Amino acid sequence: MFDKTCPESFELHIEGLALFCAPKEELFKRPNGVYEPAYAPVFYNPAMIENRDITMAVLRNELTRHKGVFIFVDPMAATGVRSIRFALEVLAGVDKEVEIFMGDISDDAVKLIMHNIKVSNIDSLSNVNVHVNLMDANELLYYLRRQKLYIDYIDIDPFGSPAPFLHSALSTIRDGGVVGITATDTAVLEGKYPATLYRRYGVKGVKSIISKDIAIRALLAYTMKTASIFDNFVYPILSYYTKHYVRIFVKVRKSATKADEYLKKCLGTMMVCNRCGFNFLVSEETGARDVRCPICGGTMVSIKPLWICNLFDSEYVRKTYELAKEMPWLSRSSLNILNKLSDATPLGSTIRVTYIARVLNVKPPSIKRVIECIRNKGFKASESLLYPDALLTNATANDIVTCIKNFK
Repeated sequence: MFDKTCPESFELHIEGLALFCAPKEELFKRPNGVYEPAYAPVFYNPAMIENRDITMAVLRNELTRHKGVFIFVDPMAATGVRSIRFALEVLAGVDKEVEIFMGDISDDAVKLIMHNIKVSNIDSLSNVNVHVNLMDANELLYYLRRQKLYIDYIDIDPFGSPAPFLHSALSTIRDGGVVGITATDTAVLEGKYPATLYRRYGVKGVKSIISKDIAIRALLAYTMKTASIFDNFVYPILSYYTKHYVRIFVKVRKSATKADEYLKKCLGTMMVCNRCGFNFLVSEETGARDVRCPICGGTMVSIKPLWICNLFDSEYVRKTYELAKEMPWLSRSSLNILNKLSDATPLGSTIRVTYIARVLNVKPPSIKRVIECIRNKGFKASESLLYPDALLTNATANDIVTCIKNFK
């Protein structure tokens, strides 16, 4: 029998197929009675379950394509739950050898990880080798780089901005490897604090009606610019915004020529109307210009540089969703995110029907009816994950107006 006891102030948790020790939530609450992970001696946020669920589905997708030893790195492991779930949920029944590297700067976290390895019994898996390091995330990644390991997956999931860790991650991942990146500084990425957005991510922008869309594109743009420093380029295979965070998964490839190409074609400007939210993307070659909104006549502001290419790989997302459906322990909310993404258009504008209907002085029609109308006109359209009143489309302003006014 393996150890199922927990240290003082910790208790057994179950997430996915993983059994592990995590902080007792009742001991670490804010004055309003809500559990605050940052107050605990080791960080664990149960509200991020979709983040970890979807990571498991992405990793299962990667394993189906991979040959040889698969190297997984979680440099901010905390309780170790992500790595433990990888070993138990992705590797089950898979005849592949895996090296798992976990690290944390906290001595308490490292001790808990070592304990959770025993609690979860992953140390008994014959095809899994686990390494735990008391190191800062950047220190661990640069250490692994010096070892010349071909790392297949790196997870960057900090408390706050991922920016301080992307240089080490994007220079350490192998050619063709995947980096999963979480950002919880969403107020910054959305443009609520323009000076911080520019200082941290190099993006000039302001808060807008479609700021969640902008947050994803700002993080992707910064990731691409950082990768290009090392003559690498990235393309997103999956990206979304939910709850309080942005999550992107990027495939990293090595090519200075392609890096130049992607910087030119995939970094550009979003012109957005803050009255009705209508927006469009402009490449750097085309250049942004002062224009009035074609729907309401409002002033359109420019936000740049943002990622203006596909936000995800549709085929990859559909495959990931199919694999996720074979994992019945994943949460319904996680499957819902993948389901919506699998039907979404990867390149288009986020249009908030409520705001446009307001300036047109009509009652907002249902999103589904607007989508049907736009599709009938030959354009792409799908529901948006970002806002309940939004859709993603490549339709023109005139066609969007027509489809909203048709149902007044």
